[in-house]
Amino acid sequence: MQQTRYMSIPRIESRYDSILLRELFHQRMLKKKYLIIILLIMLESELRDKKRHFMMSMMDIVLLCAHTLLLIFFICMRIKIMVYVNILSISFYGILLVLQNLNVVRASLATWLYTGEIMIHLIFALLCLGWACGFQLYCIGLLSLIFFLSYGSDKNDAHIFHPVQASIVSMVIFFGMEYYTTVHEPLYMVTFFMRKFLYTANALFIFLLVIIFSKAYSDFIRSSEQKIRKEAYHDELTKLYNRRRMREILGKFHEEAAKNRTHYSVAMFDIDDFKKINDTYGHAAGDYVLKTISRMLIPYCADTAKVCRWGGEEFLFVELYKTDNFECMEHIESIRKEIEEYSFIYDDRRFNITVTAGVASCNGDIPISKIIAKADENMYLGKGSGKNRVMA
Repeated sequence: MQQTRYMSIPRIESRYDSILLRELFHQRMLKKKYLIIILLIMLESELRDKKRHFMMSMMDIVLLCAHTLLLIFFICMRIKIMVYVNILSISFYGILLVLQNLNVVRASLATWLYTGEIMIHLIFALLCLGWACGFQLYCIGLLSLIFFLSYGSDKNDAHIFHPVQASIVSMVIFFGMEYYTTVHEPLYMVTFFMRKFLYTANALFIFLLVIIFSKAYSDFIRSSEQKIRKEAYHDELTKLYNRRRMREILGKFHEEAAKNRTHYSVAMFDIDDFKKINDTYGHAAGDYVLKTISRMLIPYCADTAKVCRWGGEEFLFVELYKTDNFECMEHIESIRKEIEEYSFIYDDRRFNITVTAGVASCNGDIPISKIIAKADENMYLGKGSGKNRVMA
C-alpha cells in the first residue's frame, strides 16, 4: 500500500503564513496533528515577541520619565555635565521607542543599546557625584530586567548579541568605577544630606521599577497563557471546542454520571453530502457552512451541554442529566430541524443543508470510547436510512 508523502514545511517566522498552512492542509500535505502543533508553537513565539516588545516599550517610557526628572534636578543643581548627559539620554530613549514601535530594532541590538546608555550614564554620574549617591543601583536593577527580557530572543544572531556578553562588559565597568571612585574625589561636591537623598531616591526608583515590571510581566504572562490555552482547546475555523478539549469534558461527565448514577448522552452530527458543497461552491463555502452551523449549535450549550468540532464535517454534542436516548433525541431533533429550515446564502447563491445524527446514552458503566463509537454507529445507520434524521 502506497503511503502518503508529506512535504517538509519551510521555516516560518513568528508571524506565520496561515494561507500557506491551510493550503497544505487542504492538499493533504500536512497532517492535522502537525498543523495544530505548528500553530501552537508559532502562537507561543508570537506572544513571546509581543511580550518582549511591550516590556521594552514600557521600559523606554519609564526611563524617559526618569531622565526627565533627573534633568530637572541637575539643572537646579547646576551640574552642566549631567544636564547634557540626560538630554542625550532623553533623546536616545525617545528615538529608540519610535524605532521599536516600527519594529526596526532587533531585541539583541536593543540589549546592547540599553547597556551602552546605562553604562555611559553610570560613568558620568559616578565621576561627577561619586559612589555614595547611588547611581550604580540603576546598573544592577535595569540590566537585570534587560537581560531577563532579552534572553532567548533572536537566536540567529545570539553569537553576536547576547545578554551574557553584555553583562560581562557592564560588570567590568561597574567594578572598575567602584575602584576609581574609592581613590578619586568626585568632580562636584554635594552635602551629606544631598548624597543621602540621591541614594534613597535612586534605591526607591529601582524598587518601584522592579515592582511595576513584575506586575506588568505577570499580567501579560497570564493573558498569554489564557490565549494559548484557548487556541489549544478550540478549533481554529469554527471556534468550538476541539477533540482534545471534548475528551476532557467527556471524562468529567463520565465521572459525574458514574458517581451520581445519572446519565449523559452523546450525539454525533455529520453534515450530509458535504463534499458536494465543496465541489459545487468551493472550499470557502464549505468553511462558511461549518462556521454557520457552529454558531447555530452554541445556543444549545450550557453548563451541562457542550459541543465540539470532532473532525472534518462532524460535530460531537454531549449533554448531562438526560435520562435516556429518547429525551436526548428530542433535543437533537430540534437542532436538526433548525439546520434543515435554515437558508444558507453564499456568494449570492442560496442552498439548504441537512445533518444526520446518532445518539447514545451512558451512566458511566462503559468506556467513553465505546459510547462515542455507538453514537457514530447510529449516525451511519441514519446515513444508510436516507440521511437527514436522528438515530439511536
